[in-house]
Amino acid sequence: MIAIKNISFAYNADRDDAIHALRGVDLQIGKGELVALLGHNGSGKSTLAKIIAAVHMPTQGTLTVNDTLLNDDTAYEIRRQVGLVFQRPDDQLIANRVIDDVAFGPENLGIPRAEIELRVQRALQSLGIESLAYAQISSLSGGERQRVAIAGVLAMQPSCLILDEPTTMIAPPLARNLLKLAHQLRDEHGVSIIHITHFMHEVVDFDRIIVMEAGKVLMDGTPTEIFHRADELRHAGLDVPLVTRVGARLHHLGIAVPQPTLTPQQLCTALTHMSRTDTNVTRPLTDAIPPNENPPITAPLIALNDIHFTYMKDTPMQTVGLRGASGHIARGEIVALLGGTQAGKSTLIECINGLRKPHNGTVHYDGKDIFAKDYDIDRKSTRLNSSHA
Repeated sequence: MIAIKNISFAYNADRDDAIHALRGVDLQIGKGELVALLGHNGSGKSTLAKIIAAVHMPTQGTLTVNDTLLNDDTAYEIRRQVGLVFQRPDDQLIANRVIDDVAFGPENLGIPRAEIELRVQRALQSLGIESLAYAQISSLSGGERQRVAIAGVLAMQPSCLILDEPTTMIAPPLARNLLKLAHQLRDEHGVSIIHITHFMHEVVDFDRIIVMEAGKVLMDGTPTEIFHRADELRHAGLDVPLVTRVGARLHHLGIAVPQPTLTPQQLCTALTHMSRTDTNVTRPLTDAIPPNENPPITAPLIALNDIHFTYMKDTPMQTVGLRGASGHIARGEIVALLGGTQAGKSTLIECINGLRKPHNGTVHYDGKDIFAKDYDIDRKSTRLNSSHA
């Protein structure tokens, strides 16, 4: 279905400071194949995705999609067949309302109105965002925008769908649903899926994994074949799933578990069937963990007091983002901010960084109210962006 032959690509190719993103890539991806594309930042993953979707033209080599050779005259046809969900949803959201944005692609393809309405409805349902159909995109959270972007591509019904790190902005349950949808599209409609991700656990049940490094294909094989090469992956700046690391550690201690262990189910099954003699392991599974030491109490670097914020306040479409959020962050503290879609994570961060002013409550940085009239907000933002807090 997709044939990539000796493709190279360079940004600013005609200049001395050209950046060579791809170097002689050869690949074939079959119809209905579920493929993961892995690699550290700068390895060429996204550039390759954009060439397959005819967003970029290669500086060397050829791309063929369903017997159509990519050139200036056929780029539009390939874009009809390959749907690309960008890493940043705002890069492809153009309408004001959700329903209009999802319908935009099919309308450009000249699909009849009745068919467009059906496709939009199905796409919204598949992503669980039917209730947002008439919402303003500007009022949505980052995760909701990501799902709208995916729905817009699904409504075009491409034969190949490329997902460029689609789960980085959505909650884990939604990420699992999205991956389940990818499997359904492959199984029920024969859609080829190319999934770009940094989350190793997401791809253990894919048909194939392609690992890229420095613009070239470093590895190409099944998940079992790829994750069996853990040392090579780490050398390339990647890792293996946590359960694979645990399985390798247990194997090192003499416990019979599959190598590589790809899923928690595999590990549980192996441990359940261990004989009593297998359990006589004298070495600890982990190194000794020193007791926690309470850090000295100091004044917080960031202090939040009863923060409230509402999007589109005093309009029929107002949406509450924060409801009395309070807390503090100490200097040098590493903090994880967790929550589902629309929990208020991004809104809270934007208030801390001075990008949004709360309707009620205060934000103090280093003991000073950042929204006070005499506070230099630009200086504060610069300090926060460079802070390790």
